[in-house]
Amino acid sequence: MLSSVYLRNIDSDGLDFAFQGLSTLEIRDYGTWPTFFKLKEMLDKSSLQRLALHVKPKIVMQQIFTGVPESIRDLQILLPELRTIEVYTSE
Repeated sequence: MLSSVYLRNIDSDGLDFAFQGLSTLEIRDYGTWPTFFKLKEMLDKSSLQRLALHVKPKIVMQQIFTGVPESIRDLQILLPELRTIEVYTSE
């Protein structure tokens, strides 16, 4: 079974699968990110233990929250087994 995925310069918006069953996900991405709701569908309740992101946070946040009304403040993606998160930025 696949346990780790490393994506580099991939439009993660175009991926049509969930990350269930993965223990490690690393994204080095300057491609297009999915909306919050698609990202939630891809990641929610996965078994990820390590998440590493190499991103430009301002651009990523703009792409993820496109179309989400500002009145919605309680947005969560549940990652119950996550032990490590690493965020690297160039900003």
